[in-house]
Amino acid sequence: MPSVSRRGNLLCWCIELEPDEWAWFPSPMANTLYVGNLPFKISDEELAAHFASAGEVVEVTHVRERGSDRSNGCGFIEMADTTGAEKAVVSLDGSELAGRTLTVGLARP
Repeated sequence: MPSVSRRGNLLCWCIELEPDEWAWFPSPMANTLYVGNLPFKISDEELAAHFASAGEVVEVTHVRERGSDRSNGCGFIEMADTTGAEKAVVSLDGSELAGRTLTVGLARP
C-alpha cells in the first residue's frame, strides 16, 4: 500500500513512492516567488524584465483589484528553476523598482 505524507504529497502517493524517494520531486512552489510592495502602475512585462536578471521568468501573476484592475501591490513570479528563484531572493529582495523597495521571498502554499 502506498504511503501518504502529512504534507499531502498526492503525486508521490499516486505513483507509489516511499517517503525517502520524495526528494526527487520538488515542491510545486519551489520556483515561485512572492513579491510585495510593488508600484501600483507597474506592468507584468516590466516586472518580468526586472526579475530576468536573476534567471528565466516563466510567469508573472500580478494581484489586482477586481473592479478597477489596479495593482494591490503584490504578485507572484514563477522562475524556470530553483537556482534562479534563490538568486532572485538574494539579489532582488530590498531592490528598488520605480521608487519602491521590493520584498521578495519564496512563496508558501
